[in-house]
Amino acid sequence: MPRKSHKRGMRTDQQDPSPSLRSLDDDAGVTVSFAHYRAETECLSTWGKADLKSFVGVLEKMRAMNIATLRNSSICSPHRKGSPLAERFSRPDTIGKDYRMHEIRVDRSNAARMHGVIEDSVFYLVWLDRKHEVFPE
Repeated sequence: MPRKSHKRGMRTDQQDPSPSLRSLDDDAGVTVSFAHYRAETECLSTWGKADLKSFVGVLEKMRAMNIATLRNSSICSPHRKGSPLAERFSRPDTIGKDYRMHEIRVDRSNAARMHGVIEDSVFYLVWLDRKHEVFPE
């Protein structure tokens, strides 16, 4: 039979409550959100094993950076003016035109990219671009 603790009538046989997602140090770095991700442009499931390993590697690098460090790093650059060449890479209606798009270089070959917007300490992933087709030049 479970015992009651003398402290506020709590049962001592229950496990501690599950840790909150905020138990990680939220100031530790940049996180990536898929809230505006457009899988119809390119799906992560089409990436090979080496590509996925690079993708996870860049996510880990980003987690170790703050936004200022990311913006000034060699893996991040803002989009130039103009529209992407391929029509499938159109800006989603959910992202206002006042947000500047950025690209993150995913691999050492400098081909694979992910594109999105930065707000606070979050990179909102919009497009995956394994073959560097958004701005190929």
